[in-house]
Amino acid sequence: MAIFTKVKVGGVEFSDYQNLKVRSNLSDFFATSEFNLTLDSPFGRHADDFIVGSTVEVRAADGEQVETIRNRKLTPTSSHGAGDTDWEAQTFTVGINSAEEKIAIGSIKLFLATEASVGTVTLSIKAVDGNSKPTGADLSSGTVSILSAIGFTEFTFDMSAFTLEENIEYAMVIRAVDASALDDLAIQSNVGNTFPGGQPWISNDSGSSWDSVTGDWFFTVLGSYPDGRRIFFGRLEKISFKGKGAIQQVTLSGRDFGGELLDVTVPPVVFTNEEVTDIVTSIVEANTPDIDTSLVTINTGVVLTRIAFTHQSVYEALKELANKTNFRFWVDEERRLQFLPKDIDAFSIITGHSTPVPALTLNNTDIKTTAMRFDTTRENMA
Repeated sequence: MAIFTKVKVGGVEFSDYQNLKVRSNLSDFFATSEFNLTLDSPFGRHADDFIVGSTVEVRAADGEQVETIRNRKLTPTSSHGAGDTDWEAQTFTVGINSAEEKIAIGSIKLFLATEASVGTVTLSIKAVDGNSKPTGADLSSGTVSILSAIGFTEFTFDMSAFTLEENIEYAMVIRAVDASALDDLAIQSNVGNTFPGGQPWISNDSGSSWDSVTGDWFFTVLGSYPDGRRIFFGRLEKISFKGKGAIQQVTLSGRDFGGELLDVTVPPVVFTNEEVTDIVTSIVEANTPDIDTSLVTINTGVVLTRIAFTHQSVYEALKELANKTNFRFWVDEERRLQFLPKDIDAFSIITGHSTPVPALTLNNTDIKTTAMRFDTTRENMA
Protein backbone atom coordinates (compact mmCIF):
# COMPACT_ATOMS: atom_id res chain seq x y z
CA MET A 1 0.00 0.00 0.00
CA ALA A 2 1.36 3.40 -0.95
CA ILE A 3 1.63 5.82 1.95
CA PHE A 4 1.05 9.45 1.12
CA THR A 5 3.25 11.60 3.32
CA LYS A 6 3.58 15.26 4.06
CA VAL A 7 6.64 16.81 5.69
CA LYS A 8 6.65 20.41 6.85
CA VAL A 9 9.66 22.23 8.29
CA GLY A 10 8.94 25.66 9.70
CA GLY A 11 5.48 25.49 8.12
CA VAL A 12 6.89 24.90 4.60
CA GLU A 13 6.16 21.61 2.86
CA PHE A 14 9.11 19.71 1.37
CA SER A 15 8.59 16.84 -1.04
CA ASP A 16 12.01 16.30 -2.62
CA TYR A 17 13.36 13.97 0.05
CA GLN A 18 14.89 10.54 -0.41
CA ASN A 19 14.58 9.01 3.03
CA LEU A 20 12.41 9.69 6.05
CA LYS A 21 12.57 7.87 9.34
CA VAL A 22 10.29 8.44 12.33
CA ARG A 23 10.80 6.60 15.60
CA SER A 24 8.23 7.05 18.34
CA ASN A 25 8.94 5.88 21.87
CA LEU A 26 5.81 5.55 24.01
CA SER A 27 6.01 3.96 27.45
CA ASP A 28 4.70 4.72 30.90
CA PHE A 29 6.75 7.89 30.69
CA PHE A 30 6.41 8.64 26.97
CA ALA A 31 10.09 9.11 26.14
CA THR A 32 11.03 11.40 23.30
CA SER A 33 10.28 10.62 19.63
CA GLU A 34 12.78 11.30 16.85
CA PHE A 35 12.89 11.99 13.13
CA ASN A 36 15.59 11.86 10.45
CA LEU A 37 15.06 13.32 6.98
CA THR A 38 17.45 13.25 4.01
CA LEU A 39 16.98 15.57 1.04
CA ASP A 40 19.00 14.76 -2.08
CA SER A 41 17.44 16.26 -5.19
CA PRO A 42 19.12 17.12 -8.48
CA PHE A 43 18.40 20.77 -7.68
CA GLY A 44 20.22 20.61 -4.36
CA ARG A 45 19.38 21.70 -0.85
CA HIS A 46 21.57 23.84 1.36
CA ALA A 47 21.87 24.02 5.13
CA ASP A 48 20.84 27.67 4.98
CA ASP A 49 17.39 26.60 3.76
CA PHE A 50 16.58 25.46 7.31
CA ILE A 51 16.76 26.94 10.80
CA VAL A 52 17.49 24.97 13.95
CA GLY A 53 14.52 25.24 16.30
CA SER A 54 11.91 25.22 13.51
CA THR A 55 8.88 23.03 14.04
CA VAL A 56 8.78 19.76 12.10
CA GLU A 57 5.55 17.95 11.29
CA VAL A 58 5.21 14.58 9.54
CA ARG A 59 1.83 13.22 8.46
CA ALA A 60 0.80 9.93 6.90
CA ALA A 61 -2.31 10.50 4.80
CA ASP A 62 -3.43 6.87 4.54
CA GLY A 63 -7.13 7.42 5.40
CA GLU A 64 -6.95 4.76 8.09
CA GLN A 65 -9.74 4.64 10.67
CA VAL A 66 -8.06 4.94 14.07
CA GLU A 67 -9.09 5.66 17.64
CA THR A 68 -9.11 9.44 17.82
CA ILE A 69 -10.86 10.13 21.14
CA ARG A 70 -11.20 7.71 24.02
CA ASN A 71 -12.11 7.68 27.68
CA ARG A 72 -11.43 4.45 29.50
CA LYS A 73 -10.25 3.33 32.89
CA LEU A 74 -9.00 -0.13 33.71
CA THR A 75 -12.23 -0.90 35.60
CA PRO A 76 -15.31 1.21 34.82
CA THR A 77 -17.50 1.11 37.91
CA SER A 78 -20.63 3.10 37.24
CA SER A 79 -23.41 3.52 34.69
CA HIS A 80 -26.07 5.94 33.46
CA GLY A 81 -29.62 5.03 32.46
CA ALA A 82 -31.54 6.10 29.37
CA GLY A 83 -34.92 5.20 27.93
CA ASP A 84 -38.23 6.67 26.79
CA THR A 85 -37.98 10.42 27.51
CA ASP A 86 -34.74 10.05 29.52
CA TRP A 87 -31.82 10.99 27.28
CA GLU A 88 -28.15 10.94 28.23
CA ALA A 89 -25.25 12.99 26.85
CA GLN A 90 -21.47 13.25 27.13
CA THR A 91 -19.54 16.22 25.83
CA PHE A 92 -15.95 16.24 24.56
CA THR A 93 -13.64 18.83 23.02
CA VAL A 94 -11.54 18.27 19.92
CA GLY A 95 -8.02 19.42 20.74
CA ILE A 96 -8.36 18.70 24.46
CA ASN A 97 -9.62 15.13 24.23
CA SER A 98 -7.77 14.45 20.98
CA ALA A 99 -5.01 15.72 18.75
CA GLU A 100 -5.60 19.36 17.89
CA GLU A 101 -6.88 18.76 14.36
CA LYS A 102 -10.03 17.93 12.40
CA ILE A 103 -11.52 14.44 12.67
CA ALA A 104 -13.72 12.83 10.01
CA ILE A 105 -15.92 10.75 12.28
CA GLY A 106 -16.43 7.09 11.39
CA SER A 107 -17.96 5.23 14.32
CA ILE A 108 -18.43 5.40 18.09
CA LYS A 109 -18.16 2.49 20.52
CA LEU A 110 -20.10 2.32 23.79
CA PHE A 111 -20.66 -0.40 26.38
CA LEU A 112 -24.40 -0.84 26.90
CA ALA A 113 -26.66 -3.12 28.96
CA THR A 114 -30.44 -3.56 29.05
CA GLU A 115 -33.02 -5.19 31.28
CA ALA A 116 -35.29 -5.90 28.32
CA SER A 117 -35.70 -5.20 24.64
CA VAL A 118 -35.33 -1.48 23.91
CA GLY A 119 -35.57 -1.63 20.11
CA THR A 120 -33.64 1.03 18.22
CA VAL A 121 -30.98 2.96 20.12
CA THR A 122 -29.88 6.23 18.50
CA LEU A 123 -26.59 7.97 19.17
CA SER A 124 -26.00 11.40 17.67
CA ILE A 125 -23.50 14.25 17.69
CA LYS A 126 -24.88 17.68 18.56
CA ALA A 127 -23.47 21.15 19.06
CA VAL A 128 -23.42 22.62 22.57
CA ASP A 129 -24.62 25.96 23.88
CA GLY A 130 -22.69 28.47 25.98
CA ASN A 131 -23.19 26.27 29.05
CA SER A 132 -21.85 23.14 27.29
CA LYS A 133 -25.34 21.63 27.09
CA PRO A 134 -26.45 19.75 23.94
CA THR A 135 -28.45 21.87 21.52
CA GLY A 136 -29.83 21.93 17.99
CA ALA A 137 -30.30 19.27 15.34
CA ASP A 138 -28.21 16.14 14.96
CA LEU A 139 -24.93 16.75 13.13
CA SER A 140 -24.25 13.03 12.77
CA SER A 141 -26.09 9.92 13.94
CA GLY A 142 -26.02 6.14 14.04
CA THR A 143 -28.23 3.37 15.39
CA VAL A 144 -28.10 -0.15 16.80
CA SER A 145 -30.94 -2.53 17.72
CA ILE A 146 -31.13 -4.28 21.09
CA LEU A 147 -33.95 -6.78 21.20
CA SER A 148 -33.30 -8.66 24.42
CA ALA A 149 -31.83 -8.26 27.89
CA ILE A 150 -28.05 -8.20 27.82
CA GLY A 151 -25.16 -7.47 30.17
CA PHE A 152 -22.61 -4.80 29.36
CA THR A 153 -21.54 -5.37 25.77
CA GLU A 154 -19.59 -3.18 23.37
CA PHE A 155 -21.76 -1.79 20.56
CA THR A 156 -20.49 0.08 17.50
CA PHE A 157 -22.56 2.93 16.08
CA ASP A 158 -21.68 3.62 12.44
CA MET A 159 -22.08 7.37 12.22
CA SER A 160 -23.18 9.46 9.24
CA ALA A 161 -20.48 11.59 7.62
CA PHE A 162 -19.40 14.64 9.59
CA THR A 163 -16.12 16.39 10.35
CA LEU A 164 -15.38 17.40 13.93
CA GLU A 165 -13.59 20.74 13.91
CA GLU A 166 -10.57 21.43 16.11
CA ASN A 167 -11.03 23.38 19.36
CA ILE A 168 -14.80 22.82 19.30
CA GLU A 169 -16.88 21.11 22.00
CA TYR A 170 -19.52 18.59 20.90
CA ALA A 171 -22.05 16.35 22.65
CA MET A 172 -22.83 12.68 22.13
CA VAL A 173 -26.53 12.14 22.85
CA ILE A 174 -28.07 8.70 23.31
CA ARG A 175 -31.76 7.78 23.50
CA ALA A 176 -33.96 4.70 23.26
CA VAL A 177 -37.36 6.26 22.64
CA ASP A 178 -39.10 2.89 22.12
CA ALA A 179 -38.09 1.58 25.55
CA SER A 180 -41.09 0.46 27.58
CA ALA A 181 -39.86 1.94 30.86
CA LEU A 182 -37.45 4.59 32.06
CA ASP A 183 -33.77 3.68 32.42
CA ASP A 184 -34.00 0.43 30.47
CA LEU A 185 -30.67 1.24 28.80
CA ALA A 186 -27.48 1.52 30.86
CA ILE A 187 -24.33 3.27 29.56
CA GLN A 188 -21.13 2.17 31.26
CA SER A 189 -19.20 5.05 32.77
CA ASN A 190 -16.47 5.96 35.20
CA VAL A 191 -16.84 7.15 38.76
CA GLY A 192 -16.33 10.90 38.93
CA ASN A 193 -15.71 13.48 36.22
CA THR A 194 -12.03 13.07 35.38
CA PHE A 195 -12.37 13.45 31.60
CA PRO A 196 -10.89 16.87 30.68
CA GLY A 197 -12.89 18.95 28.24
CA GLY A 198 -16.10 16.99 28.75
CA GLN A 199 -19.15 16.62 31.00
CA PRO A 200 -21.99 14.06 31.27
CA TRP A 201 -25.59 15.32 31.14
CA ILE A 202 -29.13 13.96 31.59
CA SER A 203 -32.46 15.12 30.19
CA ASN A 204 -35.85 13.94 31.47
CA ASP A 205 -37.83 15.64 28.72
CA SER A 206 -36.36 14.28 25.47
CA GLY A 207 -33.61 16.84 25.22
CA SER A 208 -35.56 20.02 25.96
CA SER A 209 -33.54 20.71 29.12
CA TRP A 210 -30.35 19.25 30.56
CA ASP A 211 -28.82 18.77 34.01
CA SER A 212 -25.20 17.85 34.76
CA VAL A 213 -24.46 14.50 36.39
CA THR A 214 -21.37 12.66 37.65
CA GLY A 215 -19.61 9.87 35.78
CA ASP A 216 -17.96 10.34 32.39
CA TRP A 217 -18.90 7.80 29.71
CA PHE A 218 -16.67 4.90 28.75
CA PHE A 219 -16.37 5.41 24.96
CA THR A 220 -14.19 5.38 21.85
CA VAL A 221 -14.49 7.56 18.74
CA LEU A 222 -12.99 6.13 15.56
CA GLY A 223 -12.27 8.32 12.58
CA SER A 224 -9.65 9.56 10.17
CA TYR A 225 -7.71 12.78 9.81
CA PRO A 226 -8.54 14.74 6.63
CA ASP A 227 -5.07 16.28 6.69
CA GLY A 228 -3.39 12.93 7.39
CA ARG A 229 -2.38 11.27 10.66
CA ARG A 230 0.27 13.24 12.47
CA ILE A 231 3.04 10.77 13.24
CA PHE A 232 5.59 13.29 14.45
CA PHE A 233 5.59 16.85 15.72
CA GLY A 234 8.64 18.43 17.26
CA ARG A 235 11.58 20.63 16.44
CA LEU A 236 14.60 20.63 14.15
CA GLU A 237 17.76 20.21 16.24
CA LYS A 238 20.55 19.30 13.82
CA ILE A 239 21.37 20.11 10.20
CA SER A 240 24.08 18.20 8.33
CA PHE A 241 25.20 19.20 4.81
CA LYS A 242 27.34 17.22 2.37
CA GLY A 243 28.24 18.49 -1.07
CA LYS A 244 30.62 17.36 -3.79
CA GLY A 245 30.32 18.24 -7.43
CA ALA A 246 26.71 17.96 -8.51
CA ILE A 247 25.74 15.91 -5.45
CA GLN A 248 24.30 17.84 -2.54
CA GLN A 249 22.63 16.27 0.47
CA VAL A 250 21.07 17.75 3.58
CA THR A 251 20.11 15.62 6.56
CA LEU A 252 17.74 17.01 9.17
CA SER A 253 17.11 15.43 12.57
CA GLY A 254 15.36 16.29 15.78
CA ARG A 255 13.06 15.22 18.57
CA ASP A 256 9.69 16.07 19.99
CA PHE A 257 9.42 18.64 22.77
CA GLY A 258 10.02 16.01 25.45
CA GLY A 259 13.67 16.16 24.44
CA GLU A 260 14.00 19.36 26.44
CA LEU A 261 13.52 17.33 29.62
CA LEU A 262 16.49 15.16 28.68
CA ASP A 263 18.83 18.02 27.80
CA VAL A 264 18.68 20.03 31.02
CA THR A 265 20.02 18.90 34.39
CA VAL A 266 18.64 19.86 37.77
CA PRO A 267 21.22 21.65 39.95
CA PRO A 268 21.52 20.42 43.55
CA VAL A 269 18.23 21.08 45.33
CA VAL A 270 16.37 19.64 48.32
CA PHE A 271 12.59 19.64 48.88
CA THR A 272 11.15 19.00 52.35
CA ASN A 273 7.55 18.34 53.39
CA GLU A 274 6.20 19.19 49.94
CA GLU A 275 3.48 17.60 47.81
CA VAL A 276 4.82 15.88 44.68
CA THR A 277 2.79 17.91 42.17
CA ASP A 278 4.28 21.11 43.61
CA ILE A 279 7.78 19.63 43.33
CA VAL A 280 7.18 18.72 39.69
CA THR A 281 6.01 22.24 38.91
CA SER A 282 8.97 23.81 40.71
CA ILE A 283 11.56 21.68 38.89
CA VAL A 284 10.11 22.31 35.42
CA GLU A 285 9.54 26.03 35.87
CA ALA A 286 13.05 26.54 37.27
CA ASN A 287 14.93 24.51 34.66
CA THR A 288 12.82 24.27 31.48
CA PRO A 289 10.75 27.47 31.53
CA ASP A 290 9.63 27.05 27.91
CA ILE A 291 7.50 24.06 28.98
CA ASP A 292 4.05 25.07 30.19
CA THR A 293 3.00 23.60 33.58
CA SER A 294 -0.53 25.03 33.65
CA LEU A 295 -2.07 21.55 33.21
CA VAL A 296 -0.19 20.05 36.16
CA THR A 297 -3.10 20.45 38.56
CA ILE A 298 -3.99 16.99 39.96
CA ASN A 299 -2.79 16.58 43.55
CA THR A 300 -0.98 13.26 44.02
CA GLY A 301 -1.85 13.09 47.70
CA VAL A 302 1.80 12.26 48.44
CA VAL A 303 3.86 14.61 50.62
CA LEU A 304 7.58 13.80 50.69
CA THR A 305 9.38 14.56 53.95
CA ARG A 306 12.64 14.97 52.04
CA ILE A 307 13.94 14.39 48.52
CA ALA A 308 17.17 15.62 46.93
CA PHE A 309 18.20 15.97 43.28
CA THR A 310 21.81 16.33 42.17
CA HIS A 311 22.62 16.92 38.51
CA GLN A 312 20.22 14.39 37.00
CA SER A 313 18.18 15.40 33.98
CA VAL A 314 14.77 16.96 34.44
CA TYR A 315 13.37 13.82 32.79
CA GLU A 316 14.99 11.53 35.37
CA ALA A 317 13.80 13.75 38.22
CA LEU A 318 10.21 13.64 36.97
CA LYS A 319 10.45 9.91 36.40
CA GLU A 320 11.52 9.40 40.03
CA LEU A 321 8.58 11.48 41.27
CA ALA A 322 6.15 9.70 38.94
CA ASN A 323 7.30 6.31 40.22
CA LYS A 324 6.62 7.39 43.80
CA THR A 325 3.02 8.37 43.00
CA ASN A 326 1.91 5.95 40.26
CA PHE A 327 1.67 8.88 37.83
CA ARG A 328 2.87 9.25 34.25
CA PHE A 329 4.15 12.26 32.37
CA TRP A 330 5.04 13.62 28.94
CA VAL A 331 5.28 16.90 27.03
CA ASP A 332 2.47 17.28 24.49
CA GLU A 333 2.51 18.92 21.08
CA GLU A 334 1.65 22.32 22.59
CA ARG A 335 4.75 22.12 24.83
CA ARG A 336 2.55 21.49 27.87
CA LEU A 337 3.65 19.10 30.60
CA GLN A 338 1.10 16.39 31.33
CA PHE A 339 1.39 14.74 34.77
CA LEU A 340 -1.52 12.36 35.35
CA PRO A 341 -2.44 9.28 37.40
CA LYS A 342 -1.92 6.03 35.51
CA ASP A 343 -5.54 5.02 36.11
CA ILE A 344 -6.76 8.02 34.09
CA ASP A 345 -6.85 7.16 30.42
CA ALA A 346 -4.36 9.60 28.92
CA PHE A 347 -4.94 8.49 25.33
CA SER A 348 -7.21 11.32 24.36
CA ILE A 349 -4.65 13.95 25.33
CA ILE A 350 -1.66 12.41 23.59
CA THR A 351 -1.90 12.25 19.83
CA GLY A 352 -5.04 10.51 18.82
CA HIS A 353 -3.25 7.25 18.09
CA SER A 354 -4.49 3.99 19.59
CA THR A 355 -1.05 2.36 19.58
CA PRO A 356 2.52 3.62 19.67
CA VAL A 357 3.83 4.61 16.24
CA PRO A 358 6.50 2.03 15.36
CA ALA A 359 9.84 2.78 13.78
CA LEU A 360 8.93 3.88 10.28
CA THR A 361 11.31 4.23 7.36
CA LEU A 362 9.95 5.70 4.14
CA ASN A 363 11.76 6.00 0.83
CA ASN A 364 10.59 7.91 -2.21
CA THR A 365 10.57 4.67 -4.18
CA ASP A 366 7.74 3.49 -1.90
CA ILE A 367 5.93 6.79 -1.38
CA LYS A 368 3.58 8.85 -3.46
CA THR A 369 3.80 12.42 -2.25
CA THR A 370 0.91 14.81 -2.57
CA ALA A 371 2.91 17.55 -4.27
CA MET A 372 6.31 18.33 -5.72
CA ARG A 373 7.72 21.79 -5.17
CA PHE A 374 11.25 23.06 -5.71
CA ASP A 375 12.74 26.41 -4.80
CA THR A 376 14.31 27.91 -7.91
CA THR A 377 16.92 29.72 -5.84
CA ARG A 378 18.68 26.45 -4.98
CA GLU A 379 22.44 26.27 -5.30
CA ASN A 380 23.89 25.41 -8.74
CA MET A 381 20.79 26.69 -10.55
CA ALA A 382 20.97 29.57 -12.98
